[in-house]
Amino acid sequence: MSMVTILAVATLAAPAAGSSEAPVDRVVVYADRAEVTRRTTVSCSADRARALFPLLPGGLDVRTLRASASGRARAVGTSSRPVTREQNLDQRAAELQQRIRRLDQQIRVVDEQRGLLDKRLATLFAYQNYFVNLASESMRNARPDTGRWSQVLEFLRTQRLDRVAKTAGLAVQRRQFARQRELLQRRLAHLAPARTRSGLEVEVAVECRGESTVGVSLSYVVAGATWKPEYDLRFLPGGRGGVGPGRLELGVSVVVRQSTGEDWENARLLLSTAKPRLGAETPYPARLTVYARETGKEK
Repeated sequence: MSMVTILAVATLAAPAAGSSEAPVDRVVVYADRAEVTRRTTVSCSADRARALFPLLPGGLDVRTLRASASGRARAVGTSSRPVTREQNLDQRAAELQQRIRRLDQQIRVVDEQRGLLDKRLATLFAYQNYFVNLASESMRNARPDTGRWSQVLEFLRTQRLDRVAKTAGLAVQRRQFARQRELLQRRLAHLAPARTRSGLEVEVAVECRGESTVGVSLSYVVAGATWKPEYDLRFLPGGRGGVGPGRLELGVSVVVRQSTGEDWENARLLLSTAKPRLGAETPYPARLTVYARETGKEK
């Protein structure tokens, strides 16, 4: 059965709803938009139910609203209306500030670990210089222990490469934390002093078909989201003294940016290079009129 979308106008004054009642379960991010799927559970009465998805982003395209129900139940229609609700911005700001403080703590831990690795690396270089001087002295012997030299040099080389690799990994981790902090700081700066928020409230009508409780999913496309890959190329020398052939490592990460006005925390995130067509519908065939007339039998 085709879905019916009805647009009405209303203004409500209520506490902030949204993600806690119908959380975001899945997000597919495209180059310039995202398809968001929310899920909720409703109880049936008289074999009918209505699922409410409150305060969705006002910028979503209502043509892309798609609903489905679990089990034998069936979603038979959707309706949407613009709403305005009061928001507790102080609480939202406090939550963002707390997340920023946690990231600051993680960045400090990473910096401390990098500092320890730098000190250990400096100690290794000091040992290496000491060993070179010691080996130079032992060269005066008639039969120097060159086998022992190889073991020591190999140990120093392995330890140095291990610390270089760990330092590079911590650098990548710190950039990720710093990037997350920057995004949270931007969200905090965008909190307006107004205590109202506008959006869309969507209601899905469900035919339960004998089910007592039904899981209802609602998906829609919203603008203001994008993603791009980032690459980290590292060369780890394998030869002695940091020269000669080595190992090349390519790390790939992804930066996702969104200004849709909703929180995607704990949602499954998928990335796509496709370019979907908004509001695409099955074409309806044009009317074709055929004229005919009855003729008599030939004699």
